[in-house]
Amino acid sequence: MPGNISIIPIELAGKGLRHDEPNYESFEQMVDDVYGIIKKYIDDSPVAFFGHSIGALILYELCYRYNLDYIKPKKMIFSGASVPHLYKIRIYISYRMKIFLNILFLWEVFHKNY
Repeated sequence: MPGNISIIPIELAGKGLRHDEPNYESFEQMVDDVYGIIKKYIDDSPVAFFGHSIGALILYELCYRYNLDYIKPKKMIFSGASVPHLYKIRIYISYRMKIFLNILFLWEVFHKNY
């Protein structure tokens, strides 16, 4: 990797090197904490953000809440997470699928026994 590139992983409270710290009480508290961490590292240099899974959701919320006006990232990479506007639909489908599978299971049990 070129010497002019730094990778700065963000450790969440209660995890990794911060395992002694209490876990977050809310998602908002987590986002505020991450914002406080990244502010320490930002200067006039170009910056890119990568968020995977919960990190992608945190990054999205950071952009939405803080607008990251003064940071102006060159790239923002989101991976391993659904787009936020479809998340509720996914939960609903998952719930409906669970009901459907339970009905199939009950039908199979009924069919075998009667």
